[in-house]
Amino acid sequence: MANNYTIALEELSTKEDIDQIEAGLTRYNRSKSNLSQPQDLSLLIRDSADKIWGGLFGITSGKRLYVDMLWLDQTIRHQGYGSKLMHMAEQEAIARGCTLAYLDTASFQAPEFYRKMGYEIFGEIQAPGEEFSISYFCKVLD
Repeated sequence: MANNYTIALEELSTKEDIDQIEAGLTRYNRSKSNLSQPQDLSLLIRDSADKIWGGLFGITSGKRLYVDMLWLDQTIRHQGYGSKLMHMAEQEAIARGCTLAYLDTASFQAPEFYRKMGYEIFGEIQAPGEEFSISYFCKVLD
């Protein structure tokens, strides 16, 4: 008996929808590789009142660290916090068995910062008519 499937554009995905797709992809990926369970990596900069002034979110999986987000409040930029966050993330990734880190950044964000951190560009895209590009960086961890 044939199934009738529909495809629908949905404005808002529920957490359950996202979890189901992620679980299916994770099952498939694990059946085809020796990837470890993805593990979140979170580093936050807080003041004594527990206010967040910056942070880094990433994911480790297999031998890779993906740096998803790095943000610092304007008032604490250029004081070494970004470098500290990156070093701490890389050290934790190494402790988890990672040998490679990768990330992407827009041209108006921080490509030079990542170059100074030892990351090398391996790709770049720019949509026609868009004013900025997205660069993809990686770094071998040791």
